[in-house]
Amino acid sequence: MAIKKLALGALVVNRANDRHGELENETAAIAWLFNERETHMRNLTKDIVEQGEIYEYPLVSPDKSKFIVFDGNRRVTCLKLLDDPRRSPTTELQAFFRDQKALWKELSRRKFRARSKPTATGSTKSSSVATPVHSPASARALGTTG
Repeated sequence: MAIKKLALGALVVNRANDRHGELENETAAIAWLFNERETHMRNLTKDIVEQGEIYEYPLVSPDKSKFIVFDGNRRVTCLKLLDDPRRSPTTELQAFFRDQKALWKELSRRKFRARSKPTATGSTKSSSVATPVHSPASARALGTTG
């Protein structure tokens, strides 16, 4: 298993997740998550915003130029909607994600200011995000389809 830093836009919410079975596309998978788990998804979003990051990386598998999420669909969905609230399935959720995005930006600015202060050695702290990437065969062997 390799750990790679991937762009959020390269990750695709799994439309064939075990939670819901085969759906038409990523948009339908996102809508399903909110139809069935809205309270959980809102709480997860708030946690991500408050923490400023996710602590468990999604498990993905390459598919042409994209990466299908096999584990972490809910986390990736929250990140995608924070990035672009217009992708939310309802206008109410769009407003929720716009508000959370604004809060995230404000909290990130505060944390960045605190982190970028020079340490005793004169260096600054920074962080990056990485994702484990499995081959399609290893994802099937692990049974990670949702």
